[in-house]
Amino acid sequence: MSELTGPPAPVPTPPQPQAPPQPPPGGFPATMVWAVPAYLPPGPPRPWRRTALRWAIAAAVFLVVGAVTAAVMMVPARTDLPGLRTPSDHRYTFAPLRLPELPSGAAGPNEQGPASGNQTHAADLRRLLLTAPVGGKPDPGYPGASGWYSPTGFAAKFSDGDDLRKQFADHGLRHIAATAWTGPDGTRTEIYLLAYRSDTTVTALFSSEFDTMVPMAAPYVGEESDPFFPGVGSSNVMLAVEPAGTSAPAADVVWLDCADVEAVIVMTNPKAVTPATLTQVVTLQNDLLQG
Repeated sequence: MSELTGPPAPVPTPPQPQAPPQPPPGGFPATMVWAVPAYLPPGPPRPWRRTALRWAIAAAVFLVVGAVTAAVMMVPARTDLPGLRTPSDHRYTFAPLRLPELPSGAAGPNEQGPASGNQTHAADLRRLLLTAPVGGKPDPGYPGASGWYSPTGFAAKFSDGDDLRKQFADHGLRHIAATAWTGPDGTRTEIYLLAYRSDTTVTALFSSEFDTMVPMAAPYVGEESDPFFPGVGSSNVMLAVEPAGTSAPAADVVWLDCADVEAVIVMTNPKAVTPATLTQVVTLQNDLLQG
């Protein structure tokens, strides 16, 4: 049988599409759903441009943060801005306090035990004077640390000068250290440190003089009850203030009882003595004497 007369060749059947696998009645097990292939082919190498871009972004962020931080640090304080500045209380600016060296074996007035029977200042009293503040003009008529002040000159500054000179002789005044200056605000400050032979003498004089020692520069002063200065016992301070309505300059006078030293501080101003300035001067001078 020839190819022409023979039975026809079978025609191949095209493949039929297969339906997707159906899940089993209970669903696919969790292990099959979340299973991780045992092997993942490595990804393509990271382009160098992407790496450079990330570093550039990091550098830009760093520069921005640094610039913002610097700007914040340079912003002026709120109190330095116009309209928000804290009002000044007119306090002076003083150099740091420095105590002089004590003689070998000596102790400060507050370091001496009760057995000594007398608290005394072993340091040179002239080195315990409060120096003029920044901007202050020292009075050359006062010796300061270079010498002693005349007891006669001191007595002449008070209304009861004759009685003062007698007390100096009776109670054994040793010497007077004194300084004076005019502050930046125009307030004149005079400081006198009177050294006696014992702390008992100073206590007795302190109790009797404060209500009779009237400065010639402020003849209308009157005692102020219960004054207060930080670090200074109120019982050791007597403050005299200029009453309002007088023609004399405003004046504050303070007496300090510091062991064998009686300190007298006189501050005068044509208008008014700033309370903060008075407190500052009294407190610092007391710190020097108590050191």
